[in-house]
Amino acid sequence: MTKTLKNFHEYILVKDYNYLTDNGANPLPDSFYEALAWQGLTEEGEVVDAYNQLSDEKKAELQESLSLYYPSTTTNCPENN
Repeated sequence: MTKTLKNFHEYILVKDYNYLTDNGANPLPDSFYEALAWQGLTEEGEVVDAYNQLSDEKKAELQESLSLYYPSTTTNCPENN
């Protein structure tokens, strides 16, 4: 899922990706895309159990990545891709 989200961002949402990464010079880390994947799954049935089974360290890493990078993905992005 991480790779798919990253590829979708880079190759489908090209304007957004280029804007956020300075044309790829400063790419978002894989941990950000992994955190997005978990974020979308943490409230859906059995996947909650899988998330709960992650170590506290892993959960903290995912949360930190979201905290660091998510705000930049939701402000001042190009309107259309």
